[in-house]
Amino acid sequence: MNPIYKNKSYKFSINITVNDSPVDISNDQVIAYVNKDWNADTPQITADADLTEGSTGKATIEFDPTQTDLLPGTYKIQVVWKLQSSSREFIVLDDTIKIKSVIK
Repeated sequence: MNPIYKNKSYKFSINITVNDSPVDISNDQVIAYVNKDWNADTPQITADADLTEGSTGKATIEFDPTQTDLLPGTYKIQVVWKLQSSSREFIVLDDTIKIKSVIK
């Protein structure tokens, strides 16, 4: 993933598929979590995805400058897809991401 720059907006999309076919997620919930540690009770960033294009499996996540006001370093990021019609949820992204300072 591209790095997040401190105090800047950050936007990315994820396409959710099952067996390589897009899934209609428009009635579900997709949430991104960013934190320094994996098992934190309160993530440093929590953001609900925009599911405007959810019928094609696309979730767009955006962090605003207030959310990205974190110390530079390496963080964990997870995106969770929660099905509306059940209590099932799936981790659809599990990665690390860097937060960098802006020089000017």
